Formats: sequence, C-alpha cells, structure tokens
Amino acid sequence: MHRITRSFPGAYIPGRAWRTRLLRPLPAGRLRALLTVLPLLCLALTGHPPQAGETSLTLTLAEAKELARLQNPGLAVLKAERERASGTELRARRAFLPSLSARLDYLRADSALLDAVPVPDLAFPPSIAYRDLGPVDAYASSVQLTQPLVNLDAWHGHTQARHQVAARRFAVSRGVRELGAGVVRAYYGVQTVSERRAAVAAALAAANAALELAQAAYDEGLAASVDVYRARAEAAGRRAQLARARGEVTAAKARLREILGVSAGANLVLIDAIPPPEEPSPRAFGRGTRDDIRALERRLDAAESGVRRAGARFAPRLNLVARQQWLDDDEAFGGDFDGWLVAVTLSWSPFAGMDQLGQRAEASATRRKAREELRSLRDQAARERDIARARWQAAFRAWEESSAALKEARRAVELAEGRYREGVGNMSELLGAQAALAKARIERTDARYRTVLAAEIYRLAAGLPNEEEK
Repeated sequence: MHRITRSFPGAYIPGRAWRTRLLRPLPAGRLRALLTVLPLLCLALTGHPPQAGETSLTLTLAEAKELARLQNPGLAVLKAERERASGTELRARRAFLPSLSARLDYLRADSALLDAVPVPDLAFPPSIAYRDLGPVDAYASSVQLTQPLVNLDAWHGHTQARHQVAARRFAVSRGVRELGAGVVRAYYGVQTVSERRAAVAAALAAANAALELAQAAYDEGLAASVDVYRARAEAAGRRAQLARARGEVTAAKARLREILGVSAGANLVLIDAIPPPEEPSPRAFGRGTRDDIRALERRLDAAESGVRRAGARFAPRLNLVARQQWLDDDEAFGGDFDGWLVAVTLSWSPFAGMDQLGQRAEASATRRKAREELRSLRDQAARERDIARARWQAAFRAWEESSAALKEARRAVELAEGRYREGVGNMSELLGAQAALAKARIERTDARYRTVLAAEIYRLAAGLPNEEEK
C-alpha cells in the first residue's frame, strides 16, 4: 500500500493592500479623523501598516448618506432643476412689481429742405436772407416707470411657477430619500458579502482541519485513502469559493463608490455593522405621504394654474405709466425742453390668431396628463407598500429560521467531529456537516441583510421616515 503524504498546508488568507486616490476633494467636516485612524485600520484590515501615498475613506452609514447627498450626480440634477424652477418663479414676480426703464435717442436731421431757407434780416434796411439751417442735432431722453395694475395671466403664471417650485422641492426630497435607501443597500451589501467571505474562509479552515484529521487517521490505519482524497477535494472547492467571495466584495465596494460619487480607486472602510433586524409588528406598519406623490400633486396644481392662465389671455391688461422726458440739442436727460406724463393704459387682444386657443388646448392636455400620472402613481404606491410589507414579513421569518438552523448546524459539526475522532463516523458525514454549517452561516447573513433592507424599502414605499429621521 502506498502512503499518502500531506501536501496541503493550513488555510492562509493573504492580506490585500488597496492603493487608492481621491479624484476630487470632499467637504471639510464630513469625515471623521481620517488621518488618525488610518494606520490602525490598515493594520487591522490588511495586516501591514499603510504605505506612503495610500488613502482610505472611513465612513459610518450616516456619513455615507451625507457624502452621497453632496456628490451623487443624479441628486445634483434634481437640485439643478429645483434651482431653475426657483429662477422661473422669480421672473414671474414681474406681474406685481414695477419696472423702471430709461431711453436715450440721438437725433440728427439733414435735408435739402433745410438748405437756403429764407429768413428775415432785421438790419437796416430790412431784407430777406437765405441761410442753411441743417444739419440739426438733438438728444431725446426719457425715464419711465410702469406699474402693473391688472394682469390676470401674469398672476396665474406666478401661481403656476410657485407650484412648480414646490413640486421640485418634493422631488429633491424624494430623491434624497431614495438615495438614502440606495446607500443602505450598497453599504450593508458590502458588509454582507464581507461576512459571507469570512464564512467561506471559516469553512476553508474547517476543511483544512478535516484534511489534517483524515491524514492523521489514514497514517494510523484508521481511515481509508478515499477520506483523504475527499477532504482534499472539499478544501479545493472552498478555496475556489473563497476566490469568488473576494470578487463579490470588490464588486460590492465598486457599487458603493458609484452611488457615493467618489473615485474608483477610493478604499472604503465601513465601520457600522448591520443592525439586528426589526420585527415587522403592526406598530411598524404605518402609512405616510410619499414626497413623489406630493410632487405630482403640486404639478397638477401648476397645470390647473396653467389652464387658468391660458384663459386669462383673453382678459384686458391695465398698467399705470409715469414718464419724464427731455429734448435738448447738447444735453442728455436734461435741458430746457422737458415734460412729464402720468397715464393709465388699457390693452386688450380679444383675438390673436389662434395663439390663445392653442395655448388653452395645450394647458388642458397638460392638466389631463398630470391627473392620470397622479392616479397611476397612487395605485403604484399602494401596490409597492403591500408588496414591501409582505417581503418584510417573509424576510424576518426567514431570518428567524436561519438563526435556528445555524445553531443546529453547529451542534451537528461538533457531533460529527467527535464521531470521526472516535472512529465511529466517516468523512462523508463530517464533510456534510461542515458544508451544512457553512451554508447555514451564509444563509443567516443573507437573511439578516434582506430583512434590514426590506424594512428600509417598506418605509420608503409607505412614505415613512427612516430610523435617522424619527
């Protein structure tokens, strides 16, 4: 009988150094004592002190949300649209505020009619003389103040602009809320795959220990060579699984960097662990008002104002005008020839082609569209709330069952190891128990993540505040 010598050392998981750089600076005060904790974190995570030029980004969940609110490009777009709506509302205030304008015209007239003009000559004896009177230069200047008195379409336009600003504000608020849920998903996603990698590493260590046990039993003639071969195959499979788990950690961190808006090379150090799942009790199943529904309600109000504005285009406009004007040959805004004017002007265009009727038709169609979108969103919100509630309940139940399964799997491994050491068990039984334990650990980790995420998604779907806003 040939001897099978030991050829697989114990499990070794090398550390990994992350060489990163930030492409854009972060706001001061948003991150916690980065430079002081960096050496300890690098030593704990990679097994060696930080090298020169290495940079890590240490984040709690709250800091990650704040960083995403500052740098996420999608949220920046929503904020820009809100600012544009505010500018439109500011322009619409011209319906109430006066306007002040100044005008200066330089006049120069030269014509053949001004040449050889007969004029009396008062010398003695009197006679008629012919003189050229051109060219003639003059300055015509004026300052005018116009105060709107009645301008119905402009009034409704200002109201429409205010509703649009409110809609954009609710849209930004909803965007912040959805972004926060996305950060929770990505942040705890990294923690979950990291724990999954740790569970696989523990399974690899157990497989190596089983290999040592099988080799020792084979050396003493207490086990067959097939036990050694099976233990080696199990260890090799765990090493492959560990490599895949490392890739999942890298991908999860990349997704978190994307949602945070940081550079692709930033090394993220996450210090908040996944909290215990919250039980979906009746008290937790509240119902709020979603900001996206509020935004659509304000859009509908704006559309209503748009219809009224289009109808007001048929009404007359009344303005108060006050003007001071001057005419002088060598001085602007001054001179001996001046005058002033105060007037009330009435303008009315009962028919301007088909422009007024077309605007009214467009406004009515916009209002119908907003109504249908609001109705559809309310139905969608109700469906999302019911689905999120069912998934939260199912996820919490799965987490409870996975916790119980993990306890049983640990007990089974202890029994299987004892039986194999005593010679009454076999390698298949031991490896099966270890595989069940690794699976139970991974399932419990995933179940906890799904439950925490399901609670966050329910609060988002129901329009409830998250844990930080309570």
